[in-house]
Amino acid sequence: MSRPILEVKHLTKYYADVNAVDDISFEVAKGEIVALLGPNGAGKTTTIRCITSLSEPDSTNSVIFDGIDLQDNIAKVRHMIGVCPQELNLYKECTVMENLQLQGYLSGRDKEDVAVDAKKLIKIIGLEEKIDTFAKNLSGGMKRKLQIGRALISSPKIIFLDEPTVGLSPEARIDIWEYIRSLKQQGISIFLTTHYMEEADTLADRVLIMDNGKIIASGDPEDLKDRYTGKNQVQLRSSEIEEVTRLLENEDYDFKQVNPELILIQGLNGRFPDLFKLLEGRDIKELTIKKPSLEDVFLEITGTAFEDREDQQMEVIA
Repeated sequence: MSRPILEVKHLTKYYADVNAVDDISFEVAKGEIVALLGPNGAGKTTTIRCITSLSEPDSTNSVIFDGIDLQDNIAKVRHMIGVCPQELNLYKECTVMENLQLQGYLSGRDKEDVAVDAKKLIKIIGLEEKIDTFAKNLSGGMKRKLQIGRALISSPKIIFLDEPTVGLSPEARIDIWEYIRSLKQQGISIFLTTHYMEEADTLADRVLIMDNGKIIASGDPEDLKDRYTGKNQVQLRSSEIEEVTRLLENEDYDFKQVNPELILIQGLNGRFPDLFKLLEGRDIKELTIKKPSLEDVFLEITGTAFEDREDQQMEVIA
């Protein structure tokens, strides 16, 4: 078995009295897409900053890239990785080609090699028609592609993408997803953070779910859903939620109330006719069978809906 491209052991980071990253450990295999999923403020960006040497952790046994300890050889590790931050940091007054070339020069690569690779990258990211366009004049999706391209110009073994599709339209987001898949096909390992459940479910070979600085679950997306939620669920909305809840409790149904009008029922195993009969005469607004999602996993583990946790984080930020 080949060694991981990245090993992180007991990473901890404090900001004042806040434990932003709380003793987390994980690995990333070569050619693997790993998504660190969690609500805003969970510690995702801080984790990337510590791993990529942009912030100094308060405690860690080791961060090892392809057998090289980060603390022993930061300069060498920085040539092995590519980092695409959440905030756009393009050279706005430079063209697409100039952005890639400048980044290549800063990484210490030969100018002739950079010129060749920049042309290849521009074709890969689909910006051939924009090669001489200033970065400030690109669309949001094009800017994000160029930013990822800049992280690739140093030919990294692993690339870190911090919220790569935040703020993009659904169409642009899907376009970026296809681009990320193409990187995997080239053998590049990818570690991305996101608060979009669908993004992690769609892209990742493995998901790490983070909340309040801790990794609370990890595994293949389908395995996580099977492990924590079962196969299928019934989503029930009603204006008479208290009465419906009482009926379900009396008949020993496995369910969870998500909000004042929504209940998720699990493990019916052929009890659908009994459920329909039980609900006769009740004001049911919706009764649908749904496949479990990573959001359901988060709800099962934490007892709080992911969207509710996001709202709480936004209130704190505000």
